Amino acid sequence: MKWAWIVDGIIRDVCQGGDPNEHYHPDVARLYDTQVPDDAFNAMEQIDGVWQFPPQPEPVFAPVLEGEGSEPDVIG
Repeated sequence: MKWAWIVDGIIRDVCQGGDPNEHYHPDVARLYDTQVPDDAFNAMEQIDGVWQFPPQPEPVFAPVLEGEGSEPDVIG
C-alpha cells in the first residue's frame, strides 16, 4: 500500500517512496494521510469503493454555420 494526499476525494499525489515522513518535510508529509493500493495514480477518485479514474465527459460538438469559419479571410 502507498500513502496519498487526497483533496476533495481525488488523489492529488501518491508518495512513491514508502513512508512520506522519510521523503518530505513534516509539514508536507502530514498531508499524505490515506493509504491507497499500489496501482493508484494521481487524479483517481473512489467510485463504488474502488480507486479509478472518473469517466470522461462526452465531447460536445457545435455546428458550423455557413459564413462562420467556412472560408478563410483572404485579402487581395
